[in-house]
Amino acid sequence: MWRYATFFLALSVIATGVGFCGTWGAEAYQRLLSERVHQGLEVLGVNWMHLRVDGLKVELSGEAPDPDARLLAVRTARATVPNADVTDRTTAVPRPLPPRPPIQLELHRDAEALTLTGQLSSARMQDDLAEQLQTAASDLEFQDLTGTNAAAAPVAWEDMRALIVQSVSGLKTAYLRVSPDTVEITGIAADEAARTALQDRLIASAGDRITLVLDLSVPPDVAIPFRFAAWKDFGGLRVETCAARDEDERVAILATLGRHGLDGHPGACPVALGGPDGPWEQAVAAGLEALDSLPAGSLDLIYQTLHLEAAPPSDQSDFDRTAAELAEALPQEFRLQARLVQTASGQAVPRDAYWLSIGAQAGKIALQGRMPGMAEREALVTFAAALTSRAAVEDALVVAEGPPPSGWHHAAQELLARVAELEDGAAEMTAGRIRLQGRMDDPVEAGEMRRTLLAALPEFEISTRIEIDLPGAIGRMPLVDEACIAELNRLLRDQPLVFETGSAVIDKASMPIVTNLAETFGRCDEIVVEIGGHTDSKGSESLNLRLSQARADAVLAALAGQSVPLDRLSARGYGEAEPIASNQTEAGRARNRRIEFRALE
Repeated sequence: MWRYATFFLALSVIATGVGFCGTWGAEAYQRLLSERVHQGLEVLGVNWMHLRVDGLKVELSGEAPDPDARLLAVRTARATVPNADVTDRTTAVPRPLPPRPPIQLELHRDAEALTLTGQLSSARMQDDLAEQLQTAASDLEFQDLTGTNAAAAPVAWEDMRALIVQSVSGLKTAYLRVSPDTVEITGIAADEAARTALQDRLIASAGDRITLVLDLSVPPDVAIPFRFAAWKDFGGLRVETCAARDEDERVAILATLGRHGLDGHPGACPVALGGPDGPWEQAVAAGLEALDSLPAGSLDLIYQTLHLEAAPPSDQSDFDRTAAELAEALPQEFRLQARLVQTASGQAVPRDAYWLSIGAQAGKIALQGRMPGMAEREALVTFAAALTSRAAVEDALVVAEGPPPSGWHHAAQELLARVAELEDGAAEMTAGRIRLQGRMDDPVEAGEMRRTLLAALPEFEISTRIEIDLPGAIGRMPLVDEACIAELNRLLRDQPLVFETGSAVIDKASMPIVTNLAETFGRCDEIVVEIGGHTDSKGSESLNLRLSQARADAVLAALAGQSVPLDRLSARGYGEAEPIASNQTEAGRARNRRIEFRALE
């Protein structure tokens, strides 16, 4: 019996030893697997992964810094324990999407095609823009080369799209660059009216949220004929017509005019197409130099032919010398036709022949020429003084030999009366010939003046050159209530009054604007006008109210100093209470700082 007990005891000991060895061996193998994985991860510097080993099963967990780090760590762990059953329960921090570039567009439009390049934010945005552009320019070939990899559309995209479409439909050629907050537009409009209208629409569409950069121009006109014309009389040189082939040539011609005392404004000699070959500016300069050396005459340069006409009292020797010098100075591409004005008998006017020149400007009358005697001279000066005053008559008459033409005294008085009615009036009388020029507002009166001269002086050959000053006439028309207020406010929009910083003192540079306002008041009826002062929202409300009242009072005082009746003026400060634009932007604040006129009951 004891033998059986000893046997079972031995079996228990052996089983316990075998179990102990098995457990020890499994734990040792698990440690081996864990150490291999950790060693592989340490080489990569991975410290975020956690292991759980159960026999031949290895479970991986933890959060990797990015998907690539997670993939590399899992692959390394599997490679170090190829015989184990590896379960991957790791996660990774999501990789942020790469930033999308902002919207960038470029648009090219010419007479045949419309091309759009750049990046938009979505296919819908792309399709909407393409559809509107094709509608606006249906007659052009359309190429859409845009992509859809840009960031979200800016807040003001609808207004930007309106700017793009308006530019395409309103310009003959155009180049646009569009970024998230800026639209740059360069283009050529059909004419000046179209350019101005489009520019106003674009500025209104841009508002305060879009930075708008405009460079709009109009194509040069075609000058038919391409011409430069001038004449000279007792009043000096005057230019009738001028043209230049490009901007550099225009500047050179204006400099030439300046050297002869003719200060033309930048638009006085427009750039135009259709000019001739050859140095046009040199031909103009040579002709003008010749004309200025004569007592009187005219210059007409048409394409490559220069017509020079010498008028009395130019004599033959003066004319011959001037014509020879001009022929020498004229560029070889141009030809000269010169003549000396002759009398009705076909003879050149001799130096001592009768000649009279009359001019009226700024309330003064200038008399120059030859008289047959002292009594005749004094009679003509007395008649001129009766039209204005003796002090306003500039007498440069001389007594010289030579019989006057028949009816000269009556003709001289008639010319004096007519010249006095003209603006910048001038008249010239030689034997049997009369020339009258100047400006008037009314074309009917101009025609009547010519008919009166023809009827009164049938024995003379009469030529008139009377310009109709319609803009001047319009500028002097009376203004009713609404028109008066609109014109006053338009003047301030075009040239706002400038005050010294932080004060109510009108800057000296703005005083010409005050003069323009006062002159406009003179055209208004008996309307009573309120001068309203307005500020932006910077500073306290009470301070802005006081500053706006002080500036309105300053404008009232300045207008009163220009003889505007005080009983037709009222001043009121509104401070920041009536903004016309956003006070959140500098452009908006600038618009809110203003003087504004209103009609009072």
